[in-house]
Amino acid sequence: MYNRVIGLVAFILCIFVAILGSGIFLIGLMEPGSVENPWIPFVFAIMFAFFGFKAKRELKVQKQQKQLKEERGIIVDSSLIHVEGLPIAEKTSCYVYVTANSLVVEGGGITFNLDLDQIRAAEVKTDVEIANIVYSSAAQGIVGELISGQTGLAIGLRVRSKEKRSYTYYLIINYIDSSGKIASLLLEGGNVSDTAFKISRAIQPLIVNNFGTTVQL
Repeated sequence: MYNRVIGLVAFILCIFVAILGSGIFLIGLMEPGSVENPWIPFVFAIMFAFFGFKAKRELKVQKQQKQLKEERGIIVDSSLIHVEGLPIAEKTSCYVYVTANSLVVEGGGITFNLDLDQIRAAEVKTDVEIANIVYSSAAQGIVGELISGQTGLAIGLRVRSKEKRSYTYYLIINYIDSSGKIASLLLEGGNVSDTAFKISRAIQPLIVNNFGTTVQL
């Protein structure tokens, strides 16, 4: 809502300046000498008209996106990068959103739908936390394939090779797949924590009543 108000104000301001500049330009043409250089306001008029219509187009896009979210029942959405868990290439950009009944991941031209009652956990961990788990010999036997496998090792190596310490955030989804087996989905949220956290925060209260899974070792 806040962005729409700013966009609307920007559109009105740009159109006002464009009209004002055009008026000064016309006065300069009709009354030679009344305006020192009428082409300057004309150039400004063209520029602000361009920015005004650009702002209007962005407002239209925002309105369409809002309508689409309402139609899909989207509670929250985010742009994340696929790391592991889906039959698409690593580092594929994904549009991820949560509805009242499901977690949806769109990426690589495919839409993946995961019912919330399949999800057992939704957590966010940093690359540093994953590296600590991977390199802890005491934990490697119990953390599971997602973190202690090749992907976890690769993340750990990247952390150790960093010259400057900064966190990369990962969304980890543990769920029961269609065959009844435990599966995991790993998505990268980059260096901004909220890209991953807002998905996990939306999911957690919706799965609080999901039954845990017992695994016979």
